[in-house]
Amino acid sequence: MVYLMMPLLALCLIMSATFSGLNLAIMSFSINDLKLIQGSDSNLRNRQRAGDVLRLRRHSNYVLVTIIFGNCFCNTSITLLLNYFGDVYGFGEFGYVELTATILLLIFTEILPSLIFTKNALPIASGMQYFVIFAMIVTMPISYPLSKLLDRILGKENADEAAPMEVDSVQLVAMIDEKLDDGEVGMMNVVQRALDLRKKRAEDVMTPITEVEVISEDMVITKEFLTDSFDRGFSRLPVHDKDNENKICGVLNLFDAMLLMDDQGRGLTTDLTAGTLLSVLEKRRKHCFVLNSLPVQQFMIELQRGCTMAIVVQYLGDKSDVDAEERLEELEKKELEKLKAKEETDVEVEEDESEKEKEKMAKALRRESYQVIGIITMEDYMEEVIGDIMDEKDKKEVKI
Repeated sequence: MVYLMMPLLALCLIMSATFSGLNLAIMSFSINDLKLIQGSDSNLRNRQRAGDVLRLRRHSNYVLVTIIFGNCFCNTSITLLLNYFGDVYGFGEFGYVELTATILLLIFTEILPSLIFTKNALPIASGMQYFVIFAMIVTMPISYPLSKLLDRILGKENADEAAPMEVDSVQLVAMIDEKLDDGEVGMMNVVQRALDLRKKRAEDVMTPITEVEVISEDMVITKEFLTDSFDRGFSRLPVHDKDNENKICGVLNLFDAMLLMDDQGRGLTTDLTAGTLLSVLEKRRKHCFVLNSLPVQQFMIELQRGCTMAIVVQYLGDKSDVDAEERLEELEKKELEKLKAKEETDVEVEEDESEKEKEKMAKALRRESYQVIGIITMEDYMEEVIGDIMDEKDKKEVKI
């Protein structure tokens, strides 16, 4: 009888290790992980394995209850068998049974499954799917009702109703990095830059206004000007107000100006200014203003609306408003002091001066206080994703 119990003990230890390992292997993958592998893994075998495990995960509570029930049954059997051996060989009274059971369960249900099943989780989980199905059938009278109860209380995890896949940037880069060969490093850089865009603002990708050629709206556009601009690599130029360089009126596309040349390419209409061209081409070329703190991803919305160039501005109203408010308070205090210290006639004169100064400060409060600090184009946006692009800002000869 003892010799029959020895193989049974070994079988229970193996089964306990198997159930513990399957719990780690199957439940370590979320439904989204399996769907991601099934849909995008370059290895056909891995896609098939993910599909096998996914079929089990559709009944996650049923599988989990089956595995736990099998594991508990094996662990209990191991303890009973060790007690039997203790009674037969006479070492059960000294606590050796409990010590032996603890060591065996630690090795076979914790250490070995963690070492073996976690390293090859997907192949093992896929290869042992029929064993799990068999265990589900055998334990159905107990595990199936319990799983339905869990479905009712906790909800059923269903692959078809799972939440959309959410993979953070670190996971995505790591997954792609594993699949890319050395010759595909460029694509990896593209993915990394695209993910980094979420952290960037308009001021991070703009071209500073100090590096931009800006012309006045009263500047006369001539053939020589066009030729010189193209020679320097410019095709679009921001246009500022003739009286205020900080006020951008629009963006002049020099290729549009070429349309006003005659058939032989000689000259333009006399005294044609940049402002006149902007008014003629206003509906064809759009520009927009964006704050320097605007997330770059939101800038794409402006591009989709037809904005060909964005003027980046920095709002200065906060500091100006505070200074103006403080100045108004000082004026009010001074006015009250003067009312007490001076005669009525003198006060009237001072009141007039004070009212003028108040009105000036109020205008400062109402005035839009901003500074143009740069521009953003589609090229700037794309360069953040795919790297440097040769455009009008780069030193390259442009043929007319």
